[in-house]
Amino acid sequence: MQEEAIRNFFSPDGPLSQSLDRYEERPAQAQMAQVVFDTLKKGTLSIIEAGTGIGKTLAYLVPALILGKKIVVSTATKNLQDQILEKDLPFLKKRFFPQIKYTVLKGRQNYLCKRQLLHLNLQGGLNSPEDVSLLKRVMSWARKTSSGDLTEIGETNSHPLLSSLVAIPERCHGRNCQFFHSCYVIEARNRASGADLIVVNHHLLCTDLILKQQDLGDIIPDVDAVIIDEAHHFPEVLRQVFGLHYSFWNWKRLSSELRLLAAEAIDEDLLDRQVSRIDALHQKIISALLQSGPVHPDDSSKSIKRRNLEALFSRNAEISTYFQELIDRYEDFQSIFGGTEEENFLHLKERISEYGSVIRQICTLDHEDHVYWAEWDRSSFAIRSMPITAERAFQSVFCLHYPCVVMTSATLATAKNGNESFDFFLESLGLPASTPCYKFASPYEYDRQMVIYVPPSSFPLPGDPNFTDAVADIACEVLRISSGRALFLFTNYRNMEVVGTILRQRLDYPILIQGEKSRGELLAEFRENISSILLATRSFWEGIDVPGESLTLLLIDKLPFATPEDPVIQGESFYYGKKGKNYFMDFQVPRTVLVLRQGIGRLIRSSRDTGMVAIFDVRLRTSSYGRIFLESLPPCPVVDSLDSLKKQWETIKRGDWGRS
Repeated sequence: MQEEAIRNFFSPDGPLSQSLDRYEERPAQAQMAQVVFDTLKKGTLSIIEAGTGIGKTLAYLVPALILGKKIVVSTATKNLQDQILEKDLPFLKKRFFPQIKYTVLKGRQNYLCKRQLLHLNLQGGLNSPEDVSLLKRVMSWARKTSSGDLTEIGETNSHPLLSSLVAIPERCHGRNCQFFHSCYVIEARNRASGADLIVVNHHLLCTDLILKQQDLGDIIPDVDAVIIDEAHHFPEVLRQVFGLHYSFWNWKRLSSELRLLAAEAIDEDLLDRQVSRIDALHQKIISALLQSGPVHPDDSSKSIKRRNLEALFSRNAEISTYFQELIDRYEDFQSIFGGTEEENFLHLKERISEYGSVIRQICTLDHEDHVYWAEWDRSSFAIRSMPITAERAFQSVFCLHYPCVVMTSATLATAKNGNESFDFFLESLGLPASTPCYKFASPYEYDRQMVIYVPPSSFPLPGDPNFTDAVADIACEVLRISSGRALFLFTNYRNMEVVGTILRQRLDYPILIQGEKSRGELLAEFRENISSILLATRSFWEGIDVPGESLTLLLIDKLPFATPEDPVIQGESFYYGKKGKNYFMDFQVPRTVLVLRQGIGRLIRSSRDTGMVAIFDVRLRTSSYGRIFLESLPPCPVVDSLDSLKKQWETIKRGDWGRS
């Protein structure tokens, strides 16, 4: 019955077709749904690449709901999470599955702590009118909210006032809190326990694994299966969460709580001396890092500097000394609490001990299968470690708790020896080549909807001093063909700013540049002003959807390779080199192919969309690996002259598929 229900649901005259006014039959969607159904029913694992336009969210949600399984759906971006929660699930519940219960579960830092709000309101002492005004907004919102999700306020949680109100574990009093039975975190977890389908992000899913591994409880309740969408991000998130991290902001938050919670029980002068000593050490570390010299040519005033920690210690011994002093200070700090058993102080003491331990573990640099680095700007720093591969975390921890998994994305495969291969993704998780992998191509007719322009071989290479000016020159010509209506993606801020200045001098179209306004404001203006041109860097390469005329042209300055000077790349290269592998071809190229595919995927979002892509990197034509990129891109014409581009564009516009 269930198998028949799946086949019927996506059939030309099935329930889905009868519920949509403009239904388009998608055979690949039905095929994917069958694979998901079989995977969930058998309790196995499958990898699925679902091309843009297949409708992959319905292809995995419907089988899960028909089977009646308790499922976690994990995403990488808020955009997809919002689509599932605000569009797909409400549609399915209203039309087909009225009995289902679904919810979103977020990390604690997204929820309001009622105890902290009460304390801040009673304490007073806010200095700025802006903070007083924001607190009034929070108080008004707190009387109405049912979820306690701070994103409802419309401010980022990084705002100092809001960050003091989040329900982080370090401040949690558990059952001793007067608000325990109405705690938003507890209520969210209770909703998850009673839900059929729980939507989370990758970071929370992986953080929950750490808790389960260490028998520290859990965030996510027991479920039958996990569906991981935007799975191309998952190995990296898994590595990050299973790494270690200490930052200046860890200390700033701890020191403010020390003054707030411990001042009444600890001698104020003693507390001030200890806090001041650690404050001074943090400032010494920041100063020493700033004096350690430029990191790589792409650095700009807006970028965070990053360097391998071992190289930093070798070049500047005082940095290593400062970190050792910091460890010692944290150890000394614990003594001022004496033998207190008061819960507040025990929490603080545990955090002090934890921070000292984390710094020690990172600075010993004693795991060759980890990479260690520091990152900093003018006012803060962080030190981090991360496993070079996600294999151990995935095989030994994730699969232990979640044997039934569907992993899907629009970009998982890359070209290899003339064929499409999942090898890179499988190897990133330590999965065998025999793992079931499926690829369902996009239903879009790319050869009739899109054309790609790559300059001729004589065009300057990205390392050429004339490259940026040459990009700006040709970009102006291409932008005139499209009448603006373009998203211009860059790999670094410097090129974006230089090209942006030139475009503003030569073109009459509105030019929007990342950093001049918030991300939301830029996207809203870009959508509303049809002729506008938006210049942006890596954060805009995916997770944005701009339908309609506003996006007719996608420009990319160069292939989005990670910089060789990045400490993570250096660590990976050294590690895999020792194993006899070709790091560049086996890891860098396929990883960059997936990023490029994500970027190009911003352009064609429906069967009615048409557009042009311009990639100003002739390595696509001249390098030994260029063919791998070209064979991994959507199947459409690739031209090398502006005349050919104009002709192809006119041909596309004469069809019935255009939006221009």
